[in-house]
Amino acid sequence: MQQTTFPFYAVVFDDASTDGEQEVIKGYLDEHFEQSEGSGYQQWETEDAFFAFARHKENESCHFLVVYQKKNLYQTPRKDELIAEWCVAKYIAFCEGDDYWTYPLKLQKQVGFLEEHEEFVVCASRHSVFFEDEKRMGDHDQFEHLLQKGQDGLELTVDNYFQIGVLPQMLTLVYRFGILKKSEWFNKLKNRSKYDQTMLFSFVEFGKIWVMNENMGVYRRHIGGVATSLSRKQAAEKMYYTWRDVYEVHPIEVVKDLYVTNLKHYYYYLVKHGANLFGEEVRALKKEYKVLDEPLKNRICFFGRLLKGMALRSFSKEKNE
Repeated sequence: MQQTTFPFYAVVFDDASTDGEQEVIKGYLDEHFEQSEGSGYQQWETEDAFFAFARHKENESCHFLVVYQKKNLYQTPRKDELIAEWCVAKYIAFCEGDDYWTYPLKLQKQVGFLEEHEEFVVCASRHSVFFEDEKRMGDHDQFEHLLQKGQDGLELTVDNYFQIGVLPQMLTLVYRFGILKKSEWFNKLKNRSKYDQTMLFSFVEFGKIWVMNENMGVYRRHIGGVATSLSRKQAAEKMYYTWRDVYEVHPIEVVKDLYVTNLKHYYYYLVKHGANLFGEEVRALKKEYKVLDEPLKNRICFFGRLLKGMALRSFSKEKNE
């Protein structure tokens, strides 16, 4: 349980799951939260969901707002509208899915840092990785080689954001409320591309990100997870579409570089794994690359590798015959 000197709301979304999640949530509320008259406990219903609001029995700073969706609204704007009137906080923190926080002063320390450092818009931290299918904790986290013992933390800016090579996990973030609304391009972005990478990029354009040199949570990796369940093709395709979508609404040079890099990566993956070189998808990618008007040397590299791939496939086909 988080220990803070300020009140906080924990918003719990149940996405109309069928695995007994509602019973687990209701059991936790019954055991740990006040539901008596005069305690502030509330229940109500709308067209899309049932709601419950309660204060923790022992930790008066902690309040739960539980949203039991009648159907899964995924990442549609309608889902955000369900809690719009409750989102009046100064800061927002994430803890999604099966991830969890392990440090009881996480919110207190991160909010304290942001209160004292106006130039930072996000405060993150290190974390551990638990491999669910192997039932083991990882030996290290992604920031271990960047943060030395005794170092307070790591500063991410718009200048070094893509050079660092790793990004904070969403479960570690606390960010200033309202930052996303300021990002015109992020709000124009297609829903399929609104996730951690693009969100963090929109943050760093408005201020710095501080990564605390403290482990404050656990990220679960398992075969059924959204990220780990993607095939290599799906992952390459996702990154290509993500940065193409961003470039459509935010055509700056660094985004163009990411778009071109992931376009080429997705193209090479398709060619390497037997895609029809004259098929609709491959031809569309080639055309798209030409439109971007890349420097000549890059085009030579691109089409040189294409011809090499074609030659190798032709040779392999003849050998098999």
